[in-house]
Amino acid sequence: QEGIEALERARLCISPTERAENVSDGLQSLKKACKVIPFSNLQTIFSQLDLLGFPDSSLQLGLRFIEVIDPDNLCLQRELHPNIQLNADELEICRQREKIYERLMESLSCTGFDSEKTALIHKLNPNVEIKTLRDNCLRLAASSRDEVFHYRLYEWLVKSKFTQTLLELPQTEYLCRFLRSTFVSRESSHI
Repeated sequence: QEGIEALERARLCISPTERAENVSDGLQSLKKACKVIPFSNLQTIFSQLDLLGFPDSSLQLGLRFIEVIDPDNLCLQRELHPNIQLNADELEICRQREKIYERLMESLSCTGFDSEKTALIHKLNPNVEIKTLRDNCLRLAASSRDEVFHYRLYEWLVKSKFTQTLLELPQTEYLCRFLRSTFVSRESSHI
């Protein structure tokens, strides 16, 4: 509740500095409360953060929520071993993770990848420097330890035709693995 209240205070702030402080306070509270935040409320929280001009906070909260709901990294196990048998609760965790990844790509799209979403952010927050915001989001994304998130990010960049951005990301083991598997898959399909 404290985190939601801080976001509401941020929405009402005229001062960009006060808004940023309230979002920071709200984010810290929300990250601590991840165990008790209903999954159904996350979409609203992400939207609030994005509209306030803080999609990087959406990324932080989403990635933290995933760590909390899937400490055993079942989604990665399923990714690596597609035939693995999971029970209904485990499948629901994987479904929730995939929904969060989809929503985090929407947050990223607000940073210049989607002109309509970016214009809305800029309209509500004229002081937001979109390039800096995008760079911060991509740096945060690249530093994530969530391997499945990396793959979903790379797939989204390719699907959205932002391959140049993909190639400009810091070279991580995840990116190298993704590029190798994508190249091998494409080569195999041409044979």
